Amino acid sequence: MIVTVDRDPILCVHALHDELAHTSPRVLDIRLYGAWSGRTTMGPTWDTVPSSILAELGVSNKTVGVEANFISVDLDKQLRNVLPDATFAEVSPLISQCRSIKDEDEISNARIACKIPASLLCEK
Repeated sequence: MIVTVDRDPILCVHALHDELAHTSPRVLDIRLYGAWSGRTTMGPTWDTVPSSILAELGVSNKTVGVEANFISVDLDKQLRNVLPDATFAEVSPLISQCRSIKDEDEISNARIACKIPASLLCEK
């Protein structure tokens, strides 16, 4: 996901997930990579996407927030190689705070999920 202050978010996914990505009403700008079923993509691998998009937005040399708690050391190195002019900042606390906010669908799904284990125990 690429999020900037003055633009709608951009979701980057493998072409295999194109249809699923388009089911989200919140993200309209979806960019693809990889190869799947003849879909047009930005390149064969994920690492072609960030540098292209950041250059398009004119922010290649800006700060990139990274959820460092959940990426490998190898992926961190790859990001730094792909975006050599960027500065990187740890944003895991911000992402965690965003995840704690639930919409109506998430709350409804959580309530359903809570009932499943209870119903399985009652069947025995």
